[in-house]
Amino acid sequence: MSGEALGRHGAQAFREKHGLGSQPLLDLITVVEQKCECDITVLDGSDEAHGMTVRHGGTTIIGVARSRNPMRQRSTIAHELGHIWFDDLRDATARTRWAERSPEEVRADAFARHLLLPLEAVESHARSREVDERLLSDLVQTHRVSAAIAAIQLREAGLIDERTCVDWTRLTTPRLATRFGWSPLYRTLQVESDTKSPPQRLLTRAISAYAEGVVSAATIARLNGSTDDVQGVRQELADEGIEPRAPETIQVAIRPRAGAGGLSSIELDELLGTVTNDE
Repeated sequence: MSGEALGRHGAQAFREKHGLGSQPLLDLITVVEQKCECDITVLDGSDEAHGMTVRHGGTTIIGVARSRNPMRQRSTIAHELGHIWFDDLRDATARTRWAERSPEEVRADAFARHLLLPLEAVESHARSREVDERLLSDLVQTHRVSAAIAAIQLREAGLIDERTCVDWTRLTTPRLATRFGWSPLYRTLQVESDTKSPPQRLLTRAISAYAEGVVSAATIARLNGSTDDVQGVRQELADEGIEPRAPETIQVAIRPRAGAGGLSSIELDELLGTVTNDE
């Protein structure tokens, strides 16, 4: 079976497993985190490195770069999810070069495309209407994919020919948004995709550990990108009734140190491990 077919079947199986039908996955990060028990973080990165997936103990973390191109960021997340779905990480080594067009990469690309825009959704949108650039724009807007992905799926559904597909893949999302009146939405999506965010489950564990007195407010600040405002983070937690427990009731683990930069491996182990206390 080809990588294209494997990717399509994998995306269909993922949607069926989680009862997603052919609906748009608007909040893709939340879907992945809740359905796959996988953490996603949006962080600073280069234009060349869009995303990667790592495993730390029993935790899988997808890291994706901030971007002013929200559709590309979404396809990157879906692509990395494809690697997880097909368990590509199990056979990966330090020498694995994911940037090359390996069979795994082709399969993950197909998985991402069919996950974000199933052919059933394409056919539903195209039913009883003209197949033109307005339809292309509607697919891009509704399912939040690039024009290239929408054009390829229209071709795969047999609704446009190869020449039209090539022409439409050259169209940009800003151009479609401006022409068809949804540029305010696109600007909102750009702000969201260009904002750093920590893995939600890890941040939740860190806040619980803070309430147990195991980690400091500085650790929370480093996780949520507020390194320069530790006092503000402490006050925000206090305003919501989240205060560290009294020290004498706590079995203290290693406390992550305040400072700039990301969390160390030891600090991650502490947050990902089980917080214990004496009752």
